[in-house]
Amino acid sequence: MIVITEFVQTKKALKIDMFTEYSARAITESIPEGGSVTTCEIHEESAALARQYFARSPHGKKISIHVGSALKTIRELRGPFDLVFIDADMINYVNYYRHAKISAVA
Repeated sequence: MIVITEFVQTKKALKIDMFTEYSARAITESIPEGGSVTTCEIHEESAALARQYFARSPHGKKISIHVGSALKTIRELRGPFDLVFIDADMINYVNYYRHAKISAVA
C-alpha cells in the first residue's frame, strides 16, 4: 500500500472499509502534510477502535472516518481522489467502483 500511495503521489485518498485500520494508517503515513484520507466503515465498533489508534499516530489528523453505508457516504463525497482502495464486501465492489468514479470527477 505504501509503495502504491507514494508511486501515484497520493494527496487525497478514499479507503472503503477500514476494519482494523492497518491499510488506512499505511496510506496516511505515505501522504504528505496537507493530504487526507477519507474512510468508510460500517461498524461503529471498528471505527471506535481505529480512532484510538489514529489518536496515537502523528498522522492521525489526516484521516476522517465516516461510519455507515459506504455507498451512501461515497455519494455524498466530493473528489477527486488520487487513490481509491476498496476492501469491503465483495458483492458491492462494482457499485463502490462506479460511485467512486463518479465522486472522483464531481
